[in-house]
Amino acid sequence: MPLNKPRPGTPLSSDRQWRTALGRSLREELDYEPHVEGVLPAGLEGRLYRNGPGLFERSGYRKQHLLDGDGMLQCFDFSSTGVRYRNRFVRTEKFIAEETVGAFINPTWTTRAPGGTIANLGGRIKSQAGVTTLARNGQLLALDEVIPPYVLDPATLETIGQFTFPEGVGMPGCKAHTKTDPRNGDWILAATEYGRTMTLRWLVLGKDGTVKAQGAVKSPRMTYLHDFMVTERHIIFVLHPVEFSPFGMLLGLRSFTDSLTWTPEQGNLVMVLDR
Repeated sequence: MPLNKPRPGTPLSSDRQWRTALGRSLREELDYEPHVEGVLPAGLEGRLYRNGPGLFERSGYRKQHLLDGDGMLQCFDFSSTGVRYRNRFVRTEKFIAEETVGAFINPTWTTRAPGGTIANLGGRIKSQAGVTTLARNGQLLALDEVIPPYVLDPATLETIGQFTFPEGVGMPGCKAHTKTDPRNGDWILAATEYGRTMTLRWLVLGKDGTVKAQGAVKSPRMTYLHDFMVTERHIIFVLHPVEFSPFGMLLGLRSFTDSLTWTPEQGNLVMVLDR
């Protein structure tokens, strides 16, 4: 299987070689009833959805990490007659464009786009919708670290379109691991916004989709966070000792992850905000 070749003749480091080898593409979209060994529990009915990366190479160019694969939704549909399996790629704007030309044309989290510095100017990472999935209000959502989330049909997994935030919502991104309040159905989302400084944003949507709260606060450090925590009254961000320097990425010289520097002497910071 060919390795990613952003710079011909430059070998991948040993750690990236094994991370690259972990990714295996599943190009086929399937729909069938698998053979079951053993007996399914009586009364087991419903759908189990899973999301994750499903495509890592095009035209001999290979992504360098599991984070870089295009999103693929999988569904196990359990009923009284057995189980049915199906999977479909999320038809993101990125996926459609690259499927059309048969090549990767966008940088991703750890892998720069083919074409060197010019092709990577601006660090334009687009949603692959390949991290999490969420069933909400009759819709199935596929989420990534950047917006927009994508809406899929819960039964067929067909991509319907992009999720639209309510008017007046200022969310420059959307962390994939959103939270749902089990008491009232509130949907809590968070985002990071990078500029001269880093801003943390949060949004609370009611069960009916209306905006219940939103806010923003300047971060004391320029870092990266993948997840956050929510309690009944608070939103909690853990700011790791990882420095993010965006300039090399914006100039097309480095990937996002190559722009992170581990600085353990700084320790963690915990921000507790009123929800």
